[in-house]
Amino acid sequence: MALGCPVTAPRSARANDLAAAARTGAVIGDGSVTVTGLTFDSRAVQPGDLFAALPGSDFDGHSYIPAAIERGAAVVLAERLIESSVPVILVNDSRAALAPISAAFYGYPSRELTMIGLTGTDGKTTTSFLVRDLLRAGGHQTGLIGTVGISIGDGTEYHLPHQTTPESNLVQGYLREMVERGTDTAILEATSHGLHMHRLDETVFTIAGVTNITREHLEYHKSVENYRRAKAILIERVAGANGVVVLNADDDGSRSMETAAEGSNVVWYGTKDSRVELYAANIVVSNTG
Repeated sequence: MALGCPVTAPRSARANDLAAAARTGAVIGDGSVTVTGLTFDSRAVQPGDLFAALPGSDFDGHSYIPAAIERGAAVVLAERLIESSVPVILVNDSRAALAPISAAFYGYPSRELTMIGLTGTDGKTTTSFLVRDLLRAGGHQTGLIGTVGISIGDGTEYHLPHQTTPESNLVQGYLREMVERGTDTAILEATSHGLHMHRLDETVFTIAGVTNITREHLEYHKSVENYRRAKAILIERVAGANGVVVLNADDDGSRSMETAAEGSNVVWYGTKDSRVELYAANIVVSNTG
């Protein structure tokens, strides 16, 4: 299992074009400079990369701009004007801008895949593997991005040490690699952090599924209402695309997503009401499963 960034065919874009993709960006310096890669980690910068200075709770990426330039960064994405020997794409929110920049750089790969987003407090990883195996059994070439890592149908795997939902440049890069390797369907665990922090912006989902929504990450979201609101971002985007939303009739939190799902094809599942579209019965638990 490899650790690192996606491996895709060589790509490039001009700073001006990436700034235009961000919609709120302005290039300070030579906008014709060519970008050949994207990263937010100054230690991982390769010559020709765009370095995205992302603010965080512990570290501010703006502090690492000089190190990134020293390593060969060709362009910097930043929220404040800095002294720089390379062009700077100046934006209000560098993390929000990185998502459309990444999608444009990698050629909007989610538009070439059937995208399934799974969200919920518990069960996302288990459900993602069940969905993946069912699709594989039906002859689909699948990719998966989630807690365990990234897997692509041809056996390629990556391990990420931190987030269940990676930063947007990694998400778009892995999706592009899936397309290049013949994948037709991608399953992605969509966390509340990932949705709220713009990591999945510009990712076009066809199907959204909710396992359950209880109480989690309140140190970040501050309230259950905010937590649910973050989860609803996925549902609203699928509904806006006239996609399919699968909701858990047995769970209050999942049922609260029904309003966000307006306009989509809603499919209900459960164990307590046999009138739902997908109903599980005669469930037996043993020491083998």
